[in-house]
Amino acid sequence: MAAEEIILIIEDEDPQRIGIQIDFEDRGLSVRGVKNVQDAREAIKELGEELAVMVLDMRLDDPRAPGVTGADLGLEVRAGKLRRLPEFLILSGHSQLEYYQRAIRLSVAAYLSKEDTSSDQLIRHVRALLIRRNLSVDDHDVSRRIAQIAEKSQSVSEATAGFCSEILAPVLSRFLGAPHIILLGDGHSILAFQNGAKAPQELQPIYEKVEMAIYAKMNASEPFVIDSNILLEIAGDDIDAASTEGILGAVFLPLPFGHEIRLSIGILPSDQPLAEAPKELALILSHYLHRSVLETLFYMLEQHLNFRARLDAAQSLAYASSCIADEQLAILSDAVGDEEIRTDSESFRRLMSLTEGLRDTGQTLMMLEGERSEVEPEPIEVCSLVLDVLEDLDVPLLRDRDIVRGDCLSIMPRDDLFIALSRVIQWFAQRLEAHPSSKFHIICKETPEGASVTFEDSSPQLPLRLRRRLFSPFAQPTPVAKREGAGRYFPLYLAKVLVELKHGGKLEDRSDELPEKRGHKFVMRLPTSF
Repeated sequence: MAAEEIILIIEDEDPQRIGIQIDFEDRGLSVRGVKNVQDAREAIKELGEELAVMVLDMRLDDPRAPGVTGADLGLEVRAGKLRRLPEFLILSGHSQLEYYQRAIRLSVAAYLSKEDTSSDQLIRHVRALLIRRNLSVDDHDVSRRIAQIAEKSQSVSEATAGFCSEILAPVLSRFLGAPHIILLGDGHSILAFQNGAKAPQELQPIYEKVEMAIYAKMNASEPFVIDSNILLEIAGDDIDAASTEGILGAVFLPLPFGHEIRLSIGILPSDQPLAEAPKELALILSHYLHRSVLETLFYMLEQHLNFRARLDAAQSLAYASSCIADEQLAILSDAVGDEEIRTDSESFRRLMSLTEGLRDTGQTLMMLEGERSEVEPEPIEVCSLVLDVLEDLDVPLLRDRDIVRGDCLSIMPRDDLFIALSRVIQWFAQRLEAHPSSKFHIICKETPEGASVTFEDSSPQLPLRLRRRLFSPFAQPTPVAKREGAGRYFPLYLAKVLVELKHGGKLEDRSDELPEKRGHKFVMRLPTSF
């Protein structure tokens, strides 16, 4: 369930504040009103992450806080500890230069005049800001979902379609206040999403003609209105009149993305009471959404390209590892045949171990783009698997089973997770071997983002320049484990590509979070749903 998004109105005049609250509530928006600085600070503290938009009066006649403006309260919020900041909107009857300067410091979305701004206009501004806030990649949940869409998509157009259906459409349905259509064209076909769902097939022909008309007559400075002349032009004689019902008076915001990707948001007229007027709402949305939607799409493009590049690199390493292993095996076979090396010698054993390790690693990496089963695997208990890894590694310093705390469930396949866990734990075992007095523990727990496994020790922290390379493919390999076929080389890199590239999880160094910058902390996020 999505968190509640609350608008905070800071206004010292009771009639105006109460009137705004009533208008907001009539439109289904959650709002809180306060009249002075102390009440505002208490409300800000109480609302926390639910605080979505602050509508700020500049001059607050509060004798207990003389000179404090609405912008000052916003700056206090900006300097606080909120991970996700609200949007800031000024609604003031004063236009002194000093007030404008404070508003600029706060980076407000707009500075609205009380005299020139109706309640309906204010609500449209707030709707647009709620949409912008919930599409921003500054929100961890949005950036995570975009990364997931980017990684599972085979093309930019597929990723954009995923963004429209999984992120944009639900946000518009929640905050727009009017029925809507999203049209997405990739140069070959048109996808249409109507009020959060895929549009009926019988409406596809008219939407295709609408999309073509939008980009044939696109004017970046104003929205595209479907009036009777446009409708007659695009519908023609081959379109059933019933399919055009409800689209007359619709207003579209074109948002072209890249060379071929063409995205438009259409606001439809509605006979429902208090529904937003399409043209007036579109004009305000165009002010806020052009940049924010395109920024989000470019972020998704970056994630998609990065993912494909990392996957290509992993495949290259897989091929190189396999080739080197095959070549090494051929060399060893010739050397044994020519009696240049004995099969019972230490040199032969070490070279064979290297050959087998490279072969195993290559085979493991080659599985990254293999066929995936459509059947959801059974959840496994991560704590139990961690204990199996500790037993398999047989490291004396890790025999105390109390180092493992908590539990969680993940659907990541057992063999892949075993390899990933063993690579990370072996790295910490090396740290313990070098610093035997260090403490080490593993914490498994369920989080809103999925299953989480945290590995943490107290050994002297490596410099940042070294930690940045920990997950690179050419970091120092770990010793060979007892378990066969575990992908023994590229240790932390192998764990990272298995967790992230193959199963959509996350493995990252979070050592900077530790107090006094002592010790190491790795966090592994694991998938809990298919």
